[in-house]
Amino acid sequence: MIEVYSENVDVAANSAIPFNSIALKKGDYESVNGTTLELNHCGVYRLSCHGSVTGDGDIVIQAFKDGVALPQTKLSITGTANTDIPFAFETLIQVSRNNGPCCCQSPTNVQIMNAGVAATFNLAKVSITKVC
Repeated sequence: MIEVYSENVDVAANSAIPFNSIALKKGDYESVNGTTLELNHCGVYRLSCHGSVTGDGDIVIQAFKDGVALPQTKLSITGTANTDIPFAFETLIQVSRNNGPCCCQSPTNVQIMNAGVAATFNLAKVSITKVC
């Protein structure tokens, strides 16, 4: 289980949201590396993301698994300057491989992207829990 967050970070258009703080980490199933959340063991994980964002225009927030967009997580928000807008989504992610020291093993990488206009994420918080 891991819970990570960032406060007051400016994120360019089409960029991943960085996670600067770890609030809770238990076990070795999940880890964070800057903008990338690494899922290290096969199974099913619950990913929850919420926070608030400020931006002027079409803000799009979406999770990506190994570079592929997860359509069920896509949030489109029309923002106006100086207006704090809450957002939230939750999804399950299936991981079919383990990470390890062998050359052919690697983690499953998840990123939360700002796929719209540049925005300030007043809070971006993610928690991931392995459910089976």
